Amino acid sequence: MKQFLILALFAFVINAQGQITLEQHYPSAGEASRSVFYTVFSSCEFKYYQYNNTANTLTVYNIDHSVYKNITIPAQPPQVYSTGYQLYAVSNMIFDTDSNTVEYIIIGRNTTPPLTPDYYNIYNENGNILFSDSSIGNYGSISTGFIDHLSVYNTPDGPKLMLHYPSDNSASVFDLPGEFPQNCPYISKVLNNENALDLGNPFPNPIYDFVTIPYKLPNGINQGKILIYDIQGNVIKEYLVDKTFSNLKISTNDISAGTYYYQLQTSTNNSQGKKIIIIK
Repeated sequence: MKQFLILALFAFVINAQGQITLEQHYPSAGEASRSVFYTVFSSCEFKYYQYNNTANTLTVYNIDHSVYKNITIPAQPPQVYSTGYQLYAVSNMIFDTDSNTVEYIIIGRNTTPPLTPDYYNIYNENGNILFSDSSIGNYGSISTGFIDHLSVYNTPDGPKLMLHYPSDNSASVFDLPGEFPQNCPYISKVLNNENALDLGNPFPNPIYDFVTIPYKLPNGINQGKILIYDIQGNVIKEYLVDKTFSNLKISTNDISAGTYYYQLQTSTNNSQGKKIIIIK
């Protein structure tokens, strides 16, 4: 009896502390679907989304994981990489002023570099192109800003699209007609934390010859380094970075094909590691 009471008390303590439970499992949506992302719509509506770049479908889910919208992505040109084009920045309020429609960015490379540059298109859910740029160079846009994607910044003057042109090292800033989510407590740190150490997702990935890695150093830290590791944990490359730029462009011509990891380190903190795949 005493042993039973001890076990019961132990179980009660575990339950009182709370448990991690599976809320929803999303099956794979394709080789380059990148699993599931999250974003924030108008009125601080949290959404998940998943895309399949083989079937050309985008599904947006509510916070309770019910389907919000199924969207057909316009057919894209054949891609260099087997993982296909990449989709970012699902929103209903940044790229136009109609909060009833969903918009998104697609970035792709349709021929072997350097013959044709990457293309950068913004679509709405009806398949209409809101913006297109096919001269951004082989390695795409390079800035970070909003939750899960490249090149869109929230500024005091509203959202801006920033694109980089490696052919002549120039850049363009475009004014976007919509707005960022406002006064959402659960994303305020993402959008406004100037002390954050931020290491962005690489583009492109997999990598053929060059990769761009966005990064952000926190306030008070003026220098750091980005390290590249092999799968055994050995450092194979080390690059010093500072606040002069917000991205690091790396040639992978002297790195063997395979899987690697990279990390941003400063004197006070280290970022989580992220994976890159180099192909030849």
